[in-house]
Amino acid sequence: MKKISLLLAFALTACFVFSKQLIIYHTSDTHGFYYPERNTENNKMWGGFAAARNVVNKEKLPFLFLDSGDYCNGTVEAKNSKCVTSAELMNAMGYDATTIGNHEFDFGEDNFLKVLPLFKFPVLNSTITDSRLKGQLPYTKPYKIFERAGVKIAIIGVGKEGDNKHFKFANVISTVKKVVKEVKKENADIIILLIHDSAGDEKHPQKVSNKLIAEKIPEIDIVLGGHAHQEYQNIFVGNAILVESGCHLKKMSKIVVDIDDETNKYKTAKSELIPLYIEKTGQDEQIKELAESLRVPGMDVVLGNTAAYISKTPVKEGCKDSPINNWIADVIAKNVEGDFIVHNVGGARIGLEKGPVTMRDIVTLFPFDNKIAVVEVDGKFVKNFFINGIKNGRALYNFHGLTAKFKLKNNKVKNVEIFINGNPLQENKTYKLVTNEYIAKGKTEGWMFKKIEEDKKQFISLSIRDMLIADLKANSPLKPLNDECRLQVKN
Repeated sequence: MKKISLLLAFALTACFVFSKQLIIYHTSDTHGFYYPERNTENNKMWGGFAAARNVVNKEKLPFLFLDSGDYCNGTVEAKNSKCVTSAELMNAMGYDATTIGNHEFDFGEDNFLKVLPLFKFPVLNSTITDSRLKGQLPYTKPYKIFERAGVKIAIIGVGKEGDNKHFKFANVISTVKKVVKEVKKENADIIILLIHDSAGDEKHPQKVSNKLIAEKIPEIDIVLGGHAHQEYQNIFVGNAILVESGCHLKKMSKIVVDIDDETNKYKTAKSELIPLYIEKTGQDEQIKELAESLRVPGMDVVLGNTAAYISKTPVKEGCKDSPINNWIADVIAKNVEGDFIVHNVGGARIGLEKGPVTMRDIVTLFPFDNKIAVVEVDGKFVKNFFINGIKNGRALYNFHGLTAKFKLKNNKVKNVEIFINGNPLQENKTYKLVTNEYIAKGKTEGWMFKKIEEDKKQFISLSIRDMLIADLKANSPLKPLNDECRLQVKN
């Protein structure tokens, strides 16, 4: 009997060696999606700030509530207020910290400097400086140490470059290494990297991925990323866990961190994505009331309607183009003369549901104030641009006037045939390519346009969003071109 008691005591002790736990709730790339929306796959309402806060409200264990940036633009409320409403709602949500995403600069660097002091919680940034001030970006700090249940948790922030003139971006790995040394001097037990970048970005070229950071700086225990709108859970580099939480606040991550009772050090962690279905989460009434008070009036005016759902993602097997992106390219072609149209699929943020389409829907679909650019390119550029525009088997661009047939081997383009208005591409011929100014200026996935001389680029003050509104009004009900296949994968 005594032996059984000793064995039982030993077993119980073993069970509780790692009994201390910390919970982390994480969001990223919320882009001003404050309100629940209907999920087209199951017709259920999901997402929004009030739902996310209500999940956190139910937590019993010590927790941190963190965000990885891109909160300033993406819906009419965020856009019209130039990020002010996002700061107000995030304050009310009770976030412990956030960092800086590239879309925080959509309204200019000076606007973001005005927004920063509105945040009542830390905006963490170790890599961005203002060349005019020659130092740390105002109202930000490189890290903050929190204490939960006697455990000291250091959170280091890393922002992301956007459309910047005066803001400078330091080398991520060397900078974070220095900050890690600082927090270790302050006896941090756990180190978290809160970063607006990804473990694997399918759209944008990466010099430094979150995986590489974790490899080069093994002192980091947890990497919370974003930017690429990916849903990464339980990715491990060594013992460090890497997590990304998607976008538009339809889901949030919950990370359960096991902590050594004796040393207070990180042992391991496990993450899960929580779909924010309102019927399960409920809504925080105060956040719901505040969000409703921030709605921009007049945005629910019906502009037209659709005959069926117009998808943001490809719908035809073996095709890489999607109905909503093809529609945008087609609309541009109706308004601007050129040989073919290039539309970056990341510019379309949602699909359009069947039925009435409101101004809010169009602004959410295309929240950017992009104008038109006409660029002279040769056929060789077009071919290389197309090949580089297929990443991990996905198309970064859709087109009007350009069609292609190609094979994919290990997700790379092989044996490509490109046609411009039905004629085979001629590599030595000059073409007029029409796109938006963001891509023409070489931003993010448009990086290849940096190689094009400026005198070959013509910028035209035509609003793409205004074109979409006019086309919707003139051609309702819009019908999705689900049977088209402009980018065909050959067997």
